[in-house]
Amino acid sequence: MGRTIWKLNQKREGKKLLSFVLAAVLLCTVLGSTLMHSVGVAFAQSEEPTLIGSYAELARYLLDEDGPDFDLGGSYVLTADLDLSALPASIGSSHRPFTGCLDGASHLLTGLTRPLFGVMRGAVVQNLLLDECVIQYPAVYFDGENYVDGYAPLAAFAVNTQVLRCAALGSVYVYDPAPTRFEVAPEQPLTPSPTPKATLLAASEAPEASPTPEPPVPPEKTPLPAASETPLPEPTAT
Repeated sequence: MGRTIWKLNQKREGKKLLSFVLAAVLLCTVLGSTLMHSVGVAFAQSEEPTLIGSYAELARYLLDEDGPDFDLGGSYVLTADLDLSALPASIGSSHRPFTGCLDGASHLLTGLTRPLFGVMRGAVVQNLLLDECVIQYPAVYFDGENYVDGYAPLAAFAVNTQVLRCAALGSVYVYDPAPTRFEVAPEQPLTPSPTPKATLLAASEAPEASPTPEPPVPPEKTPLPAASETPLPEPTAT
């Protein structure tokens, strides 16, 4: 009888332990699903593109390097046609290239006077039309050996970049397509100008001054003889 009761108690304790383990597993599953869902939602929100509908917004995200929202690696979508005739500089450079994504959504960018992008690396640009371009100012980039002027309307220099369904209409004025070198000479220390040699001679080595010749004495003037006071003889009549 005693053994039977002990076995029944043992079975009940085993059932309680099993129930606790199952409850713990269920709780972990629910928490894990919730956590994964939260992470997925956060990741999806972080991948949502930023909408650009004005020149001010484009400058805020892609031109203002000192601004808190400046990000050349973000994903952007145009929501309106933009006039970029006042674009002060191309987007991205050799030391800070554009690495994000720009979807034009079939909108127009008009009035460009310089390349839209200076340097793109690993970027994506799609569904974009550049119209009424008058490219006069280049974007300078480093090609690995030289600094070069780039005049292409979309980008002066692009590396490992995808350009899909894009076009450009307008004119390009190239003044000097040759590579341009920028060389900075090392700073030279200031050297005093050379002092005339005569001032460097010691007093003992200075040549003796020659005596100044006295001016010649002018010869004495000989007075002319006085005119004779003897009267001339009168003429004799014949």
